[in-house]
Amino acid sequence: VLRMRDIYQQASKVVVWLGPLFKDGDIAISFLRFVFQYCPPDHEVVWFKDLTQNNSHSAEWRSLSALLTRVWWNRIWVVQEVALAKDIQVTCGESSLSWDELVYSLHYIGQALDDIRSELKQIGIVHIDLNRAMRNLLRLASLRRHRDDRDNADVFYDVGAFDCTKPQDKIYGVLGLTKDAKLIARLQIIT
Repeated sequence: VLRMRDIYQQASKVVVWLGPLFKDGDIAISFLRFVFQYCPPDHEVVWFKDLTQNNSHSAEWRSLSALLTRVWWNRIWVVQEVALAKDIQVTCGESSLSWDELVYSLHYIGQALDDIRSELKQIGIVHIDLNRAMRNLLRLASLRRHRDDRDNADVFYDVGAFDCTKPQDKIYGVLGLTKDAKLIARLQIIT
C-alpha cells in the first residue's frame, strides 16, 4: 500500500479494469467510443435524440446502464490508479478505450440525458444512473488535473463519496495523493 504512489506514477500505462465481460460490457465500451468519435460538442441533445429514434441503439443504452452500476465507479481503491497514472486504458472484458474517451463520452451523455429521457423510455430504458458515476468520474478527473497542487483537505473531500470495506481503507486509498504522503508513510513504518 505504501508503494502504490510510486507504482502508479512510474507505470507507462495503467489499465483500469471495470470487470469481466458480462451484461454486454463490450457493447457499452464500443458505444462510448462511438459517442466520443461522433457526438458534436454543444449539440449533444439533438444528436442523441436522433440516435434514439426508432428504437435504435437500445442494446447500447441497456449495456451502458449495466456498466454504470458496476462497483468500480464507487470504490476507494480506484482513486490512486486514476489520479496518479500518466496514461490510462479503460478495459471491460477484452474491450477498451482511453480515459479521455470515457470522460468525454459520459460528459456528452450527461449533457443530453435529461432531454432524452422520454426517448430512452420508448426504447425500454427506464433509468440510467449516471449521477453517481459522473460525480465520482468528475472527482477523479479533478484529482488527475490537480494531482500536484492539492492540499490534504481537498483530497479527502474529493474521495469522501467513494466506498470501502474497512474505514481505514479510506486513509490507505488516498495516502499517495496527499502532499505529506512520504511523511505519513514514514510514520506508518515507525509506528
